[in-house]
Amino acid sequence: MNIVGVHPYADKFPMLSDGELDELAESIKTVGLLHPMTVTNDGLLLDGRNRLEACNRAGIEARTEVYAGDDFAEFVIACNVGRRHMSTGARAMSTALVLAADGRRKDNGRWERHSVHIGESSNIDLWRKALNQAGVVLDFAPDLASEVVDGTLALDAAFKRACENRDYETSLLEEEKRAEQRETDARTFLEAKAPDYLTGNEAPSVSKARWEADFKREAATARREAEEAERAAKAERDIRYSLYTGCAQSILPLAAKRNIPAAEFMDGFNAKELADLNASAYTADKIEGAISFLTDLLEWTKK
Repeated sequence: MNIVGVHPYADKFPMLSDGELDELAESIKTVGLLHPMTVTNDGLLLDGRNRLEACNRAGIEARTEVYAGDDFAEFVIACNVGRRHMSTGARAMSTALVLAADGRRKDNGRWERHSVHIGESSNIDLWRKALNQAGVVLDFAPDLASEVVDGTLALDAAFKRACENRDYETSLLEEEKRAEQRETDARTFLEAKAPDYLTGNEAPSVSKARWEADFKREAATARREAEEAERAAKAERDIRYSLYTGCAQSILPLAAKRNIPAAEFMDGFNAKELADLNASAYTADKIEGAISFLTDLLEWTKK
């Protein structure tokens, strides 16, 4: 059967180097093609890319046989699992690429059941670890897969960088969830405390921040007004205290003369002249006002 192309699964494994291909070409020239290439029913090469290239270099016609099975992925992996020029990490990454292309990588970041046993080496634990690491690289740093396959980057190093990407993406998702929760909490708060602040033009958290700013401003204004009222009340009390003290100081000397009639006490003064000197204090209406105040003061002392 004519080869019309290479199956995508076979392309996941790297070719030999030019030097190795030349050596293979010389071997084929000498002893011939020992193993035919395997193709699908429609002529896609599943196994034998290196032999095909070596045959082309040697000028020898390639022989093919059709794969009779139905699991292309497992066949390609099985054909390449013994590649000695590839490290375990590189083989695991190529295997992972085939399995992922075959739909065996689940959305939850796990391989389909029994997939890790495909292409396993003598050390199943080491192979399982390598394949799982390769899966993480495909999930979180797929651009590094080709470097692992061609051997320029160790699987462990690619896995470490993939884990860093995974942790970063996880932190972003967690922050996104926290942000969503903040918006939910803000909306719940405003619906209960300040529904007028909810608008369709801004996020609930922004509306809540605006309410908090207004609340703080109003609280500061109320606190300032209360402080001013307290200061005014204190000033008024100080003034009244001064007046009370003045009244007491005026009453005390008068009380000491309570048994002396005013006319006798004031004898020797000319009322007219005294009124001229203290016209604002000794007018009849002021004296009557003082009598009224003292009468009320007397009642206050009896309470």
